[in-house]
Amino acid sequence: MSQTTKIIIFILILFVASSVFLFWKSDRGLDMDYQKDWWSVSFAYAKNTDLSFVIENHSDNNNFSWEIISGKETLQKSDIAVARGEKKNLEIDLSDLTGRVFVRVSDGKTSQEIYKNL
Repeated sequence: MSQTTKIIIFILILFVASSVFLFWKSDRGLDMDYQKDWWSVSFAYAKNTDLSFVIENHSDNNNFSWEIISGKETLQKSDIAVARGEKKNLEIDLSDLTGRVFVRVSDGKTSQEIYKNL
């Protein structure tokens, strides 16, 4: 086998090995649960007046508390368990609301808030 053939084979093996490594690293980086600790809250239907919301959990904490606030009044509140990697849709049926309505969700350590102007 000539020297140029050996160099070509070496470069080809190096290319394949680095491609496999980079694909593996990228796939692991895109995994929402791998070495990550976050959760989010969003409205299920952002464009209308429905207050239903979604809790998406990618943290080790599974227990959340939520409340719906209009002005200084708490309209509804409850606790919910959301497992790691899971999304829970909470259907809220409140009518005749006006003004700014907040949805506050807490995991005991941090709190997130979203609102709608109705």
